[in-house]
Amino acid sequence: MTILRDTERLLDAAQQKEEVVLRQLENTTQRKEDEQTLTELAKLSPIEFDRVKKAKAKAMNVNISTLQSEVKKRRKVETLEQVADSLEEEWRINPYKCEVDGADLLEALADTFDRHLALPDHGAVVAAIWTVHTYCHEVFRFSPRLCYTAPERGCGKTEALEVLHELVFRRLKFENITTATAFRLIAKHKPTLLLDEFDTYLGKRENEELRGILNAGYQRGGKVPRCEGDNHEVKFYPVFAPVAIAGM
Repeated sequence: MTILRDTERLLDAAQQKEEVVLRQLENTTQRKEDEQTLTELAKLSPIEFDRVKKAKAKAMNVNISTLQSEVKKRRKVETLEQVADSLEEEWRINPYKCEVDGADLLEALADTFDRHLALPDHGAVVAAIWTVHTYCHEVFRFSPRLCYTAPERGCGKTEALEVLHELVFRRLKFENITTATAFRLIAKHKPTLLLDEFDTYLGKRENEELRGILNAGYQRGGKVPRCEGDNHEVKFYPVFAPVAIAGM
């Protein structure tokens, strides 16, 4: 009887161990399948993911919010530098097939601004000249700031920047931008900065350095010093660039 009980205990222990191993294998397999599913979902566009997230969450037996959180962790996050680098091809200018008359070009640009925006007298002409200026600003001593203001929301300030975005040289449009991002982007890419909602961040005390960069960048040769590396070596960043701002 003792031998029989010992044998039963051994068989029970072996069965329990086998069950543990099987559960571990199942969990490992499930984790691999989950990870594969999450990786595939992370490759989808936001619209495509929105269409399938409910069904996928149900199939994986998780909440939609959990699924969204896990997919977000696996999405490739592009930095502003990577975005700007990817735009280099788009920014490339191909010569027009024939000679361009400057007066005709300015007139066509002014007509475009007039067609899309309600501007004050001569506003379309100013915008047209400033647009051309962005393509050759480095030959000028100064780059005047183009500013769109209005007493309240919904007056077309953002629309004005959207029109500029389709026309100016090496455009980069932001609703907010940090000091470090601004001077590094200008130094590396020499873009035209289009800054929307400037009243929500440029007026804040903590953004005095950003205002300083924009002020220094209106004149050719404008630079800002920064300490770099463990040795705190001083490096000067050129910040001369065309800038258009919009806000209340």
